[in-house]
Amino acid sequence: MPQLCPSMWTLYYMIVMFVLYFMLTMIYFMKIDNSNYLENFKLKNKTISNLSYLSVSSVFKSV
Repeated sequence: MPQLCPSMWTLYYMIVMFVLYFMLTMIYFMKIDNSNYLENFKLKNKTISNLSYLSVSSVFKSV
């Protein structure tokens, strides 16, 4: 476990929880059958995966 100040850990957990919550919300809305929204979801899904990758990589850099 890297020695970080508590504020860094809270920030990290907030980011992770936000990303997870966002993904769950997207999945929930995807179930609503709306072709227009599904097209937007494909674009949003790329940005979500990029954001989650960035957050994970930043954590590994700090380790």
